[in-house]
Amino acid sequence: MMRRDRRSRSGTTLVELLIVLSTATLLLTLGVSGLTSLINRNRLAVAANELLSLFTLARATAVTRGRAVTICAWEPSHQDCHRLKQDWSVADIAVAIDNDGDGKVDQLSRLHRLDSSVRAYTDAPSVTFDALGSTSDFTAILCDTKGAKRITVAAIGRAAILEGQPGDCP
Repeated sequence: MMRRDRRSRSGTTLVELLIVLSTATLLLTLGVSGLTSLINRNRLAVAANELLSLFTLARATAVTRGRAVTICAWEPSHQDCHRLKQDWSVADIAVAIDNDGDGKVDQLSRLHRLDSSVRAYTDAPSVTFDALGSTSDFTAILCDTKGAKRITVAAIGRAAILEGQPGDCP
C-alpha cells in the first residue's frame, strides 16, 4: 500500500509565494510606468484637439452669425482680449464675438484653459475670423516634456494639427 505524505501536499511554500509576489510586483511596476508614459503623451494630443475645436467653433460662429469672432488670451480685469499676450498657457482662452464691429468684445462665447502641463505659444496675440470664415495666417505651438504639436490656421480659415519639431518650443 502507498502511504500519503501530508506535509508535501498541504499547500504552497513560502518560497513559492515570494516568487509569485515578486513577479506580480515587477509586472505591475512595468505596467504602471507604461501607463504613465501613455497618459503624458496623450495630454499634448488632447490639448491640441481642444484648441483645434476652439478654432473650428470660432470660424463656424463667425460664418453663422455674420460677425467677427476672435480667439485670444482673456484678460478678466479688463473683460477683453489681452492685446500683447502670446503665451496662452497661463490664461483662459476666449472665443469672443464682436457684434457691432467696433473691435471690442461684446459677447463671450466660451472660455477654456489648457492642461497645466502643456505650454501654448502663438505667433500673434489673437486670431480673428471674419463673417466669411477667413483670417490671417496664425500658428500656435503646444509643448510639454515629451514633444510639441503645431496648430496652423490658414488664411481661408482652415485649421490643422501638425507634429512639432524638438526645437519649436522656447
